[in-house]
Amino acid sequence: MGVGKTTVGRRVAERLERRFVDLDEVVETARGQTVAEIFAEEGEPAFRALERDALQRVLASSEPLIVALGGGTLVDDRSRRDALDRGLVVTLTAPIDVLAARLGPASGRPLLAGSTVRESLAGVLASRREVYLAAHALVPAVGAVEEVVDRIHRALGDAFIEVAVEGSPYAVRITDDAWPALVDTVMALHPSRVFLAFDRHVAELFGDRVREVFERRGIPIAGEVSFPPGEEHKSLIEVERALQVLADGQADRASLLVAIGGGVTTDMAGLAAALYARGIRWITVPTTLLSMVDASVGGKTGVDFAGAKNLVGAFHQPSAVIVSPPLSSSETERGVRSGLAELVKTLALGDVEAFTVLEAAAGSRSGRFFLAREDLSKAVGASIRVKASIVAHDPVERGARASLNFGHTLGHALEAWGGFTRWTHGEAVALGMVLACRLGNSLGITPVGVTERIRRLLSALGLGVEVSGGEVRAALPLTLKDKKRQADSVRFVLLRDLGRVALVELSFDEVARWAEDL
Repeated sequence: MGVGKTTVGRRVAERLERRFVDLDEVVETARGQTVAEIFAEEGEPAFRALERDALQRVLASSEPLIVALGGGTLVDDRSRRDALDRGLVVTLTAPIDVLAARLGPASGRPLLAGSTVRESLAGVLASRREVYLAAHALVPAVGAVEEVVDRIHRALGDAFIEVAVEGSPYAVRITDDAWPALVDTVMALHPSRVFLAFDRHVAELFGDRVREVFERRGIPIAGEVSFPPGEEHKSLIEVERALQVLADGQADRASLLVAIGGGVTTDMAGLAAALYARGIRWITVPTTLLSMVDASVGGKTGVDFAGAKNLVGAFHQPSAVIVSPPLSSSETERGVRSGLAELVKTLALGDVEAFTVLEAAAGSRSGRFFLAREDLSKAVGASIRVKASIVAHDPVERGARASLNFGHTLGHALEAWGGFTRWTHGEAVALGMVLACRLGNSLGITPVGVTERIRRLLSALGLGVEVSGGEVRAALPLTLKDKKRQADSVRFVLLRDLGRVALVELSFDEVARWAEDL
């Protein structure tokens, strides 16, 4: 209420030359009464039923529309799902004090009766927080109306993927222009203080540009932490440094930490956000292909400990994710190939069509493999959609999310055995996927044809698919440090087919006997 949905909606419609619809007016026209009269005579439940019907009529229209919804329209689960499925949903936000000033003490709004406007607004916003954060785009409705329209217009050119985690929904925004999208999202969250986390390499590449964009919007940076790059630095010591920066900057629970970098940076910054004040908000901007398709979605945060990969960590969902594939152009060829391994993994689990398209692209190469920018963006989007769907149903890995560990059990072991330097994470996962397929072959679970498709695609992408039996046997004891193990059993994700997964528990001795024949 008071955020300006109608005013802004009309201006967006004018710019796009679309018809504007105010849902309250649709209800009033159909009923012949004002919203206030319906509330007074029949109560809120009756109004919401009329509102649901009106929304369904609007969504059924074949005409492209700009629709201003009522503030409570999407509280209804079905209405929210239908709107998210059939349109781009934008939440306009403004600070409570701004909204209260706009509405004034005698607003006449039914839901604001019986208390001060500010207190009533605070209660309404608290009860609808999850609904509003479930929107595709969060846009600050502050400044001139045309500035707000510009922000929405930018969002219309981007792709959005909903991550519908119960209690902590958010969206992944895929854009070619990361920094304006990031600042729009930060402003929409109205943090008390903003902190930045980079690794040193990323800070050199993008730090000045990020600071400039924030300064231009009048957003002060309360503190900044710069991590040393590399998996070997993924430790509690670095997380403690981040916590100290938050403490020195007087962060509170309304503060926001923005993590910009690869998976090491986002994992450590996310853990710091999870720990500080028992949890503050954070946004992630992945800058490597690997982190875009893997670490950016799902809220897994952590560090390596006692020689084991990601042994210490927490699930802490971000408030938003900004993915910009052009940022990966600063990566080394080896880094890009590492990211492609995780992309193959995710598509093999949940998008056979996209996997097949990637096979065709890789098979048609001449010389060094590469993906055209458009193909890369499509593949990244497909991979994120698979992961978002899995995470939404299993945010803390109690069931289906375990499938995302395809290739990781032995991959993590090899990565740790190699001191986190012999193989990159993606290179180790590529080997782990091939080994998991070979294990599946031996158990009669994975068809040989599936193994060959995985091997061929990884090889075409320039990833290694061969590792000696001696190296596997040397790394094997590290599977007992895997955080997913149960007593002396090791869990493997195996493929029954592309898109069909089997979770298998094997004793360490069974795995060791299999490895003897490698």
